[in-house]
Amino acid sequence: MPNLGDIVYGYEIGKKDRRHKFVWLECPECHNHRWKAQKDIREKGICFECFRKLKYSNNWKGGKSKSSQHYVTVYLKPDDKFHPMASTNNYVLEHRLIMAKHLGRCLKSSEIVHHLNAIKTDNRIENLALTTFKAHPYVTFISQLQKRIRELEQLHLGI
Repeated sequence: MPNLGDIVYGYEIGKKDRRHKFVWLECPECHNHRWKAQKDIREKGICFECFRKLKYSNNWKGGKSKSSQHYVTVYLKPDDKFHPMASTNNYVLEHRLIMAKHLGRCLKSSEIVHHLNAIKTDNRIENLALTTFKAHPYVTFISQLQKRIRELEQLHLGI
């Protein structure tokens, strides 16, 4: 096993890039060890996977992004208390994270967090309701009825 900081040529470790030097590094974020081409070492020795996710990247948006279903997702570090709720890429839906923090525990996979006003990016705790998969259609239907009642009341008051 090489020591941290060891420098060798590519041919010595079986790399296709035989003429460049490689350094044995440990990523300070994920603590994985690897050979890295000396010419490709990024700021602070962070591996490419971590570099893309951290503030050192120009694309870093504070760990938030939108999923393909238009929900807000949040990056969680592996040592986070709520990391068990995260997907394999370390992201969790923000509304689930907010509800989990409010309850002080991780949510079960059978628990669903419902947006009362149906706006997927409105993740205020007062707009979220915890429900089950079985009860979720009823909660959604009740929310839609309440919205329609408010619309009709406003229409009636406007006449």
